[in-house]
Amino acid sequence: MLVLGLAAVVLSACGQEDAQRPQAEARPATEPMARKAAAERAAELISDAYMREIIAELSDDRYEGRGPGSAGDVAARQYMADQLAKLGLKPGAADGSWEQPFDLVGVNTIPPDTWTFKGSEGDATFT
Repeated sequence: MLVLGLAAVVLSACGQEDAQRPQAEARPATEPMARKAAAERAAELISDAYMREIIAELSDDRYEGRGPGSAGDVAARQYMADQLAKLGLKPGAADGSWEQPFDLVGVNTIPPDTWTFKGSEGDATFT
């Protein structure tokens, strides 16, 4: 009986102390929290079947090999942006788009008629 009385006193004291404590204010959803929620949702949706579907799509011949600057490249980039949007993610580029621009550089070379490689066991020449 003494134990029950003591427990009641302790519990009532805790209740009074909790009542006197200021309650934590509810925080509004912040941008980082919203991003975290979108990332968690995306992680739930991404499965091996989902990834296989995307790989099969991007390897299709209509993307023309996705060579940089080609029509297939443009279509592949648009497809990927659409998939990211479907996951609930938002574009992150400075201009509000999905893509970060950069200069595309190409190099045209003429290979020599022969190649010679020097090694510890002698030279090897290939035509």
